[in-house]
Amino acid sequence: MRRVLVALLLLLGLMFVVGHQGELQRFIQVLRSGDLRYVALAFAFQAAWFAHVAFMFDFLYRALGLREHRLRLLLMALSMNFVNMVAPTAGVSGMAVFASEARDQGQSTAKAMVATTLYIFFEHLGFLAVLFVGLWVLVRRGRLTWVEISASAVMVAIVIGLGSMLYLGAHAGRPLATFLAWAARRINALLRPFLRRDWLSEARAHQFGHDLSVGLKELRANPRFVGLLALMGIGSKVWLMLVLYAVFRAFHVPLSPGTWIAAFTVAYLFLVVSPAPGGVGFVESALTVTLTSFYLPVEDAVVVALVYRGITFWIPLLLGFFALRALPWTRHLNGDNATIAAASAAPRAEPSSPTPTHESEP
Repeated sequence: MRRVLVALLLLLGLMFVVGHQGELQRFIQVLRSGDLRYVALAFAFQAAWFAHVAFMFDFLYRALGLREHRLRLLLMALSMNFVNMVAPTAGVSGMAVFASEARDQGQSTAKAMVATTLYIFFEHLGFLAVLFVGLWVLVRRGRLTWVEISASAVMVAIVIGLGSMLYLGAHAGRPLATFLAWAARRINALLRPFLRRDWLSEARAHQFGHDLSVGLKELRANPRFVGLLALMGIGSKVWLMLVLYAVFRAFHVPLSPGTWIAAFTVAYLFLVVSPAPGGVGFVESALTVTLTSFYLPVEDAVVVALVYRGITFWIPLLLGFFALRALPWTRHLNGDNATIAAASAAPRAEPSSPTPTHESEP
């Protein structure tokens, strides 16, 4: 059956190429006309985004009292992205990368999971600032449809849900663990007729809620960093928007500020809110449709969508595969972190008296 489907797809692809030779030739011409200087600039902006992610995790780790080398934090972030793609379990599999590395380094796994949860929350929160501007542009141009409205509603619900979970974890850990276990049980009940198995583990959900509440206790005494994290979340989107801008300029595609913001909004929105992991297929299609609705040639729109996704998604995904393999070989960068963390976590012994006592053991 799979071979029949593959043959059918190849046949449909061949029919498309034969029936659209003019569009294909135009696509190749646009691709060949790319300015390599702007392509290199797009890669430079993507590298700056990598550095921004490492700095953001470093800031979170320091606020939580954890110690980790920035290079290893970047490798863990890339590994988390890769693991979430190959084993999509609502992001829990990717968080396990940070928890596993923290455990191997003798540090708190609860705090590591808090760091990853906060990172995801503030990444999504930073996007909301762009989302509202992008939706306003789509409304002004009469291009806002129920698809963007529904996806935006889901995005807002995700941010509200994560924010509520973090607040509840910081103030009431046991109810959060109970609620997450109940939610996992309800989701499994809904998906079991289709998957024939449990999609989420109730035990892991309960443990995650407990670990989250333990780690969040450290932050209640240091709330000032919340504003800085919000700015970092917005800054992360700025770097990705600059990547998209450089791709537009590289292939000489006309660009206005409204088109730029709306295109990025749609691309990132369907990266998060899509049934496929990483928005594979959905982001490319949504971005192409949005650009063509702004009266750009379909060949230009396809080139921009494919190159942008190649730089911001497929290349980081490939790097994530190698980062996951490289993590065990970079633990020496932490020096004696594991020893220090283990010593700090161990109970302190009472200081021994220099003078002997009069009591003797029986």
